[in-house]
Amino acid sequence: MLEAFRDFDHFDGRSEQEWLAWLRKILAHNAADFVRRYRGTAKRAAGRECLPRSGRQPPGCAPEPAAQQPTPSQEFLQLDTELRVTAALSELPPDYQEVIVLRNLQRLSFNEVAQRMDRSRPAVQMLWMRAIRKLQERWKRRMKNRRVRETHRELLLDHQLVRFTHLRIPAT
Repeated sequence: MLEAFRDFDHFDGRSEQEWLAWLRKILAHNAADFVRRYRGTAKRAAGRECLPRSGRQPPGCAPEPAAQQPTPSQEFLQLDTELRVTAALSELPPDYQEVIVLRNLQRLSFNEVAQRMDRSRPAVQMLWMRAIRKLQERWKRRMKNRRVRETHRELLLDHQLVRFTHLRIPAT
């Protein structure tokens, strides 16, 4: 998501489909980089593990983690969430998109956003509030649709499992 924001000036597309394809390409590159970065990591070995609050530690174990970095799965979930937010944001009217980008991504004050959008501060605050509400509605709808698809997939798998377990296995 950060790369998309940073390199938005290099985007040459003209339609929403081209924009989404561009974002997917960035995600694919990020995922490939992610795989390359973690491909050579060593497998788990009990002898290398550090036990918290234990008197016996293997050499090289620090009492506390050196850094509070997210796990690979947390990084992937963050990217997935950012893409979903971007997709929901792309469904909003241009004024809503602009006010959210200026206020939330660029972290401008309402006065600065008002100046850039050539509107009064109260008008920008009201526009931002409406835009956030609309984005929340889109997000909730997307999450509901996602849960419906997952539930449908689970029901289909359950149905297939029931059919499979009802097959008669001939006695040998």
